[in-house]
Amino acid sequence: LVADGDPLRTDADGRVNILIFGTSQDDLDHSRGEGGQGMWLTDSIQLLSIEPTSGAATMLAVPRDTWVKQPTKCVVGQESKINAVYECAMGYLSTPQDKVPDYSSRDKAGAEALVRVVKTVTGVQAQYWVHINYTVVKESVDAVGGVDVDIVGNGHEGIFDTNLDGACPPDDISCRRIYYPRDGTYHLSGQQALDLARARGDANPRSCMQFGLAGGDFDRQANQQRIMTALRTRAVAAGTLTNPARLTALIDALGNNVTTDFSTGEAKTAFDLARRFGTMTPISLVDPAKPVITDGFVGKQSVLRPVAGTFEYAAVHAYVRARLPKAP
Repeated sequence: LVADGDPLRTDADGRVNILIFGTSQDDLDHSRGEGGQGMWLTDSIQLLSIEPTSGAATMLAVPRDTWVKQPTKCVVGQESKINAVYECAMGYLSTPQDKVPDYSSRDKAGAEALVRVVKTVTGVQAQYWVHINYTVVKESVDAVGGVDVDIVGNGHEGIFDTNLDGACPPDDISCRRIYYPRDGTYHLSGQQALDLARARGDANPRSCMQFGLAGGDFDRQANQQRIMTALRTRAVAAGTLTNPARLTALIDALGNNVTTDFSTGEAKTAFDLARRFGTMTPISLVDPAKPVITDGFVGKQSVLRPVAGTFEYAAVHAYVRARLPKAP
């Protein structure tokens, strides 16, 4: 943080594009389950694009169920949902991280494959990638003293999702993990932020009620964007930067749980850039006003594909391009 930063790589239009994706290999419920229960699936994929001169920034959510061609041979087949691209290229579907030989190179291979496929879908070439896990969400939010997140229910005011409540009695509000009775701004701890980032309101035998998440995974992506925006706001605030304990905790949370192809010097420049850019504008490929991705089926699998047809990405590229930040 005290050294000079190095110049950041940019695309042809001068933007810095960063692919941020998350896996759950550090979650015991996933890693101990039969078959690993998807610990290496990238169920969260966000593409951050920044125009350095103006500080304008957008964040594009890439739906995890988008149907794509696999760039590498994989047991799931030559085509799959995009959330399987990383694990297929990484080469391990259910092996814990500490058991993966040469995890660093495997992680890089998976990330680079995902970067290529995201470019195919969106038309945006990411210059950098950042791989996070559950722990970094909890610890980084706690390191900055919690975050203020706008709760916006879809189809119902507020958000209530009982999927993570386990044995919590139906009439006991105190043990509810995702319960926000009204729309508004809530101050969240690290665990609360992670729980909200995971919530998508899908029904299961343990769940007695969900509301405010009518869009399912699309609402989850929107809440992830709100959490990341709130975390960025707190992380670059003067109170965090001048508080040695908070700054050290934030650096530890990131350093222990994030892998990336940013060099140290580039990360310093990116941090300085994050302090300067304004509000991040969210982009959704399923915006009701003009969706360019729609649902469909491949065999018996429910998937997402371009409105123009499977693997027809021209309209998706045009939609994204029109919404990326522009130089002043």
